Amino acid sequence: MTDERSAILREGMAFSLASYGFQLISVVRGFVIAWFLGPAFYGVWNIVKTFLETGQYIAAGSGQAVTRELPYNKAQGETALNRRMCSATLGLILCMGGIVALLTLLVAQLEAAAHYRQVIYIAALVFVLNAVHLYIPQQLKGEKKILLLSAYYIAYAVLNLVVGLLLMWQWGIAGLLLG
Repeated sequence: MTDERSAILREGMAFSLASYGFQLISVVRGFVIAWFLGPAFYGVWNIVKTFLETGQYIAAGSGQAVTRELPYNKAQGETALNRRMCSATLGLILCMGGIVALLTLLVAQLEAAAHYRQVIYIAALVFVLNAVHLYIPQQLKGEKKILLLSAYYIAYAVLNLVVGLLLMWQWGIAGLLLG
C-alpha cells in the first residue's frame, strides 16, 4: 500500500471516528440537558438552539464556496487568493452575524421578551461566535486538513459537553449558551 493511500485511509478513519464520537457526545449532552431543564425550559432551549443553527446560512453559501474553491486554487498555486477568500468569507460572516446580533438585541427590548432578556442578550453574542464555529470546518475541509478537522470536532464536542453542562448547572439556559 502506498504512503498516499495509507494516509487517505488513516484520515478517513480518523474523520469517521470523530464524526461518530461527536454525534454520540451530542446525544448524551441532549439527554442530560433535557433531564436538567425539564420539559418547559427544554422547549425554550430548542428555540434558542434553532436560532443559533441559522448561523450557517448568514454567509449565503460563501463557506461552501471556500470548501469547493480552496483545493482548486491551491492546485493552481493561488495561495494569496485563498488567503483573501478565507478573510473575505470570515469578514462577511462577522458582518452578517453582527447585523443579526443587533436585530436580536432590538427584539430583546420588546415587552414580550422581558422574561428571557438575559438569555436573548447572550444568544446575540453566541450567534456570532457560532457562525464562526460553523465556518471553521468548511475551511479545514477546503484545505484538506482532515486530521485537524477530526480533532476540532472531538475537542469542540468534549468542551461543549463539559463546559456547557457545568455552566448550565450554575446558571440554567444562560450558562448553557455560554458553554
